Amino acid sequence: MVGDGRLPRVVLERVVVPTEPMALLRWRREQDEERMAVARRVAAYRSGATVLVVLAALTVFEYVMNLVGISVFGLFVIALVKAAIIVHYFMHVATVFAAGDGH
Repeated sequence: MVGDGRLPRVVLERVVVPTEPMALLRWRREQDEERMAVARRVAAYRSGATVLVVLAALTVFEYVMNLVGISVFGLFVIALVKAAIIVHYFMHVATVFAAGDGH
């Protein structure tokens, strides 16, 4: 039953490891690729969360500096830094230029 407060049951699957050398090599490669895919996904989430925290901190800093009375030029510089972070991390502009015309 969904939402009854109990944790879902974890069903463990029995893993059959091949015994033939080529099949074993192929199986190990697939296992490594799965682990690497999970590691890349975790790293991407961690990077995204870090960027989110940095952008939030810059926004709070920008708001406080506006209350204090920093010049418009200072606020513009902070906005440019935030825009550069967004372009680099979320729009992946660095990878587009590194790959050449492969976009």
